[in-house]
Amino acid sequence: MRDLRYWLLLQRVDEIGPSLFNKLLEKFGEPEGIFSLGIRDLLSIPRLSKSIAKGIISSKNNLDEVDKVLEELERRQIRVTTIADEDYPKRLRRIVNPPPIIYTYGEIDDNAQKIAIVGARRAPVNGIKNAFYFSGEITKKGFVIVSEYAKGIDTAARIGALKSGGNTVMVLPTGILKFSLHLEPNELRKTIGSHAIIFSEFFPLSG
Repeated sequence: MRDLRYWLLLQRVDEIGPSLFNKLLEKFGEPEGIFSLGIRDLLSIPRLSKSIAKGIISSKNNLDEVDKVLEELERRQIRVTTIADEDYPKRLRRIVNPPPIIYTYGEIDDNAQKIAIVGARRAPVNGIKNAFYFSGEITKKGFVIVSEYAKGIDTAARIGALKSGGNTVMVLPTGILKFSLHLEPNELRKTIGSHAIIFSEFFPLSG
């Protein structure tokens, strides 16, 4: 059984993004084994600095924190999926430097056609109205709207999808445990998890 603690522990190390994380996986396999390596082995990875190597070695002291994070994720019914899991989204796996770990609340149909609508936070009134309208019309055709969780165009697109009975994926700029529904109208909050899916690629407490 995959030990998620070490996946989160490696993601938590400063300066380790998707590219370096995936290189470490490719060379050394499961993250648990990476934490048994010495500095010399770690420095064999291109672009892995001595400070990052020391960060990996010292981060073993943070397992208790990671255990608490995993407990909280389970309590909130947030799913943790690694790139080594069979149910990792196929389309996401094909991008350059896919996120090694994703955190989701709600169910995502990987086969559903998706359209991204993103834009300015300080958008003009017409832009807000158009994002709301087009998002609603697009979801009526069966598409899922993907947007960041930000004010302006993103929020208008998401609300337009939900008010039309459609589905939307809310991509967070922070860790999922730092998320709050401050942009959602009260009447739509009950749709979170069924029609509005929360998605993050960051360590749950980051941001």
